[in-house]
Amino acid sequence: MNIMFEQLLDKSILEEPDKFEIRQIFYLLASEKQIIFLANWEKTERFLLKIREDLIKEQEILLGKALENIEQAISKAKRTWIKKWVTEAMGNLKRTL
Repeated sequence: MNIMFEQLLDKSILEEPDKFEIRQIFYLLASEKQIIFLANWEKTERFLLKIREDLIKEQEILLGKALENIEQAISKAKRTWIKKWVTEAMGNLKRTL
């Protein structure tokens, strides 16, 4: 276990699932690569946080679009139902007269 690496992760504001994944990757690296990883930790952490932020924004955009599509589908269904109902009512009225 690399104490320096674990301390960096403990101080990090990354989410626990991300920390778990990073641990898995880190301990698979060769020693030389681990040293390079530790030397670049701040950049790596900023990069990962930026990715997380971008993903959250993208999810919000997609959710907004999905809600908009649902609202449009409901409005269309209502218009279609109203048109059909009015057409049937007019037909019944004509037959009655």
